[in-house]
Amino acid sequence: MMRRFEWCNYHSLVVLLLLSDPFFCIEFLRSLVDRDLLRYSLRRQTWDWDEDKIGLENTTENVLYLLSSKMNGLTNEVQTALKVLSSFGIKVNKNVITYLNSTRQFSDIIVGIEEARLSGFISKTGEPSCYSFAHDKFREAAYSLVPHDEKHEWVSSVSNRCIILCRTWMWLIFQQM
Repeated sequence: MMRRFEWCNYHSLVVLLLLSDPFFCIEFLRSLVDRDLLRYSLRRQTWDWDEDKIGLENTTENVLYLLSSKMNGLTNEVQTALKVLSSFGIKVNKNVITYLNSTRQFSDIIVGIEEARLSGFISKTGEPSCYSFAHDKFREAAYSLVPHDEKHEWVSSVSNRCIILCRTWMWLIFQQM
């Protein structure tokens, strides 16, 4: 059942969330809006929410859990792109992504990165051109998509692809001299 904004209920929720972590508060409210549990009515100029469904939510104060749950709902291409980027840290040079995109294993990485950028998880920054996570918590949540017992193998796989590509490119450049 949709309820109109009631100051004391909404105020209590926001105060409770803000006392824990402001970033969590923002992401929690975004997740409610994304799932249409909280919405703004332009006609009435009020916030409405589904109190029954929100009450059934398994709310956690862990922002990483909230973000990784949201990322688990993304396409495989986006999840792969986020996992690759997170393996490099908070940002990675666009050329590295271009190299990886030329491999069979990561041939859709640029498509995934563009979708992740449109979702607000990453952005294009600086000179030289880099892809970077919009927040360090996004990077942590993306890295948590790689199962713990597969992290070493995953990072090795990404690193080995980069090493092979660098050797290939260096060999091609050397041959043209």
